Amino acid sequence: MINLISVILLISALFWINNGSLKNEYPYDLLAISTLVAVPIIFFQYPLLNFKRNWLYKSIVFYLSMVAFLFVLGMITAWNQMVGDNEAGTWLARLDAGLRMSIYGQIFGGIVGFGTIILINLSLKEKLF
Repeated sequence: MINLISVILLISALFWINNGSLKNEYPYDLLAISTLVAVPIIFFQYPLLNFKRNWLYKSIVFYLSMVAFLFVLGMITAWNQMVGDNEAGTWLARLDAGLRMSIYGQIFGGIVGFGTIILINLSLKEKLF
């Protein structure tokens, strides 16, 4: 799931980049941040995936990894920004940004992505698990 989110971020970064004399650095920063957040999550996810060979267990691990990725990505991208009524740079603003990113990520991407993973796991459970 994290790899799917990274690919979506990469594709959206290609659309955001300006081709004129002024370059928009935000997509590159977002791609770098998402990669740096995804690598440790994948590192810790791998032993959990090898712990059991149950398709439901692995689906839950993928889902929780997606939520953790979205939460940490939200915290880092809004590190020194005002979020809601919370003052910029406070831990309350960072936690609020992480929760918002998790919720919006699940609404707009997680439902489709997690549903796709469940369908793939169900259809290939004899071969994969």
